[in-house]
Amino acid sequence: MRRTIRCATAGAAGLAAAGFASRCVTRCRQAPGPEEWTGSDWSQQVRDYAYVEGRIRYLDHGSGPALVLLHGMASSWQWWLPVLPELGRRFRVIAIDLPGFGGSDPLTPGWTMADQADAVAALCAHLDVDHPVVLGHSMGGLVALALEAGYPELVQRLVLVGAGGVPMSERHLEIVLAGLRFAQRLVASPRVLRLLARRPGLLRAMLASAMVHPGRLSDALAVQVAPSLAAPAFADSIAASAVAVRHSEQEQVQAPTLLLWGERDRFAPLSSAFQMRARVPHAHLEAIADVGHLPMIEEPERFARLLHRYADPTRPLPGHNPPGRDRHVR
Repeated sequence: MRRTIRCATAGAAGLAAAGFASRCVTRCRQAPGPEEWTGSDWSQQVRDYAYVEGRIRYLDHGSGPALVLLHGMASSWQWWLPVLPELGRRFRVIAIDLPGFGGSDPLTPGWTMADQADAVAALCAHLDVDHPVVLGHSMGGLVALALEAGYPELVQRLVLVGAGGVPMSERHLEIVLAGLRFAQRLVASPRVLRLLARRPGLLRAMLASAMVHPGRLSDALAVQVAPSLAAPAFADSIAASAVAVRHSEQEQVQAPTLLLWGERDRFAPLSSAFQMRARVPHAHLEAIADVGHLPMIEEPERFARLLHRYADPTRPLPGHNPPGRDRHVR
């Protein structure tokens, strides 16, 4: 009986997967043409910094006002590759592998977002980066908020992209956490990770729920980002994110803040960004049309253009935009 149930379940899952794959054939095709970032040897700009808790890996690229990039869960600095060439023309970009992700050493188990923020602050001090614009994507948004709370004199401006910390119901939070736990168990298998690295189409299918146009994740980029999925800190980051979301105090943010959102983000819905904008005292919301949770990959040109407009500390940010005045970049 149990074997019958298992077979039926596996068959249903296989049929569902086959149907999903057929629906994604068009959306998951690779983006055409070479990408600008593929013409550079980025390894020449990657550095390691040893501090009291271990080693932090980071990319130091470009010149100008400092822009610190903090990636999301199970990610690394390579997830910013599509926008790095353009951002480097205006900013000194410090793209960090947060502790336990990419090439950085993990923190002691039980760490919090404040501990991650301490590591970012230590690196900024080491690099003499003072008053940077700090951009956090997804979980990186929680780290950015913790950095602003713990080091308010350091952060000049915040940019939160599909960020953690948005208001959400306990039910929605549990759904998100359950999905993350499933993903963590999946990529914890070395066999699955090797398969994803060899078959970029599978990675695009895996990210279909995070992207409106998974095909815009090129084969070249998929090869770069696939290893970061098996981050040692993935499991701990889920627990730390849950605590941070439940105790987030957006009303205490003092830095001018840009909320940069994918209009069709399923993980951090745009409706949550509206609520966050209402709570953050100096917030402005920009929604990029027809993209999901990874706008820097789906629409790198529009993403970089908005950062040039709002992250440049020499230009004033617009005021708090009230309901009904949100902008959608078409």
